[in-house]
Amino acid sequence: MGRLDTLVMVLTAVTVVLGMKVAGILLVAAFIVISAAAALQVASSFRSAVLTSASVAAVSVAAGLGLSLRLDIPASATIVILCFLVFVALSLLRRRRFLSGR
Repeated sequence: MGRLDTLVMVLTAVTVVLGMKVAGILLVAAFIVISAAAALQVASSFRSAVLTSASVAAVSVAAGLGLSLRLDIPASATIVILCFLVFVALSLLRRRRFLSGR
């Protein structure tokens, strides 16, 4: 196994363990899967997929925490919903690029 594979596995394990304590396992799993799926909609390489996924996750967390504080709603669900909305937006962007490329 290469160094990159090991690094990705370790970072994923740390993310899941820390996230479980904060949000619960179902929301952590949804958050990891949705941010990765969102990144894969627009990424052209593995590196860009990892960077885009991290960016989607960071923006979702920051905006979700801000919204949850302002609107007095649960933070974990807000974060996952925002992450899903980013996924939908990137999916639409991908579809638009595909249709315009024809």
